[in-house]
Amino acid sequence: MQIGRMRHRVELQEATTRESLEGAVIEENWNTVARFWAEVEDLEGGELFQAQQVQARRICRVKHRFRSDLKQTQRYKYGERLLYIDSITNPDGRKVEHVVVCKEKT
Repeated sequence: MQIGRMRHRVELQEATTRESLEGAVIEENWNTVARFWAEVEDLEGGELFQAQQVQARRICRVKHRFRSDLKQTQRYKYGERLLYIDSITNPDGRKVEHVVVCKEKT
């Protein structure tokens, strides 16, 4: 891990939902769990034609110090970008850093 490359300020967010009596989700709010420094790197970008619409997609990698509370149901907020967690790895198994692959939804 190179600390000098972690120059991007990100927020880790978690969803809270409210359900109706029937169990349908009525409202979904995202709350900030933590703010920290990370390295955000774009890996792939492009456009996808789906459901009669052109949708932009971007895949990126986020590297940061190990966090025991990181879950795949969370997302990062980086500036105005919302990065949804796709996979989480702990490369060396020593619980030093996380390497997370994310998909940006636009």
